[in-house]
Amino acid sequence: MTERKLFQCGEIWDWYAYSVTGVIFKKIMKMEDVDSKNFENQEWLTTEEAADYLRISVGRLRNMTSNGYVPFYKLGRSNRYLKEELRKMLLDNRRGPWWDND
Repeated sequence: MTERKLFQCGEIWDWYAYSVTGVIFKKIMKMEDVDSKNFENQEWLTTEEAADYLRISVGRLRNMTSNGYVPFYKLGRSNRYLKEELRKMLLDNRRGPWWDND
């Protein structure tokens, strides 16, 4: 009976180690993606500027950002948006769920 409990703990530990490894791998890939971009000549927007650019409220932008609909970068405690990525998002999602008025 004790061996079974140890085995179950081992399974949980294996699952935990696997999931942590996956999270670390995703973060490393994201960091490499950020490093590969040339940000020097790009226009950065604050949350308020990005909301104005998208013609939505700041609250709606924050909601869409937290739900993963809008690409953003964390700079300390504030979010920053690349204008080019927002433009691309608009072009790619013209008929997306929040643009569909039909």
